[in-house]
Amino acid sequence: MNIPKVSVCVVTYNHERYIRDCLMSVLAQCEDVSLEILVGDDLSQDETGNIVQSLADKYPSLIRYFRHTKRKGPLANYQFLIREACGEYIAHLDGDDFWLPGKLRRQLALLEKTPDLVAVFSNAIVVDDNVVLKGAFNRSIPETFDLGFLLRRGNFICHSSLIYRAKVKESILNIPTPCIDYQIHIQLAQQGCLGYVNCTLVGYRVASATSMSILQPDHVRDLYWQALSSVENSPQISEDLNLAMTHFIYVSTRDFICNSHFSKILPLWKKILPILPVSKTFFLFNFLGIILNRLKFQFSELIAQKILQNPLKIYFKR
Repeated sequence: MNIPKVSVCVVTYNHERYIRDCLMSVLAQCEDVSLEILVGDDLSQDETGNIVQSLADKYPSLIRYFRHTKRKGPLANYQFLIREACGEYIAHLDGDDFWLPGKLRRQLALLEKTPDLVAVFSNAIVVDDNVVLKGAFNRSIPETFDLGFLLRRGNFICHSSLIYRAKVKESILNIPTPCIDYQIHIQLAQQGCLGYVNCTLVGYRVASATSMSILQPDHVRDLYWQALSSVENSPQISEDLNLAMTHFIYVSTRDFICNSHFSKILPLWKKILPILPVSKTFFLFNFLGIILNRLKFQFSELIAQKILQNPLKIYFKR
């Protein structure tokens, strides 16, 4: 049996509008690298299964299709695929996203050039449901970064750009369900340094029909806090963790105000403030600093758009 260089794990649920483009974009990577494609269908109720099965029949040596008989949820579905993966590297792709040409080749070059990297990500173009370009996922990121940087910047990574060494997959298999992608990134960062290719190698669909951030924003907020709480505090990352938690409170408070959910603010602060590993003075100064920096960035972006007449935006703005 030939062991593939990369196992591509595609998680899907009710993605009939997207899954063909998703899988064809992975098949296009075969010219650059040997791979297997594992598709975990979490009991889709639309035509997703038929579309995947037709492609699996056409490419039986490349696509392994698993249709679950009972709903698992996104993380358990992904963990199932990881256990089945045979490759030296494992790549993740959500069924409503897609890859651009050369994606795996560019990332593998960085991984093999830098043996101490655990995982590598990339930037992404952001498109809507009709694949109309809306902007870029984030701004320029260092080629290598650590857990402290990840905490300071927050969840700035496009999850569908992730590729990592299979030898560290246990760190993901041990995550309790449910969770969001940020917790996976944190777990990987606790194993070693992360890498980043500053090119748009992924197509990310913003606010797709199955987006959890749109359908379950409160649940996503709880899971984000769970991700931060999973970090083992230490003198080396204490300040970074404090800043991350302070920013979480700022973003949640801002969102509640913007959506007129004022009744949620006090319970949030009562729940989180007592367990913050930070003095009240430190928290207050950083909270105010975040507000000022955010206003400065919004003003700079507005001026840039006026001068350049550029309608595109950066989706991650920290």
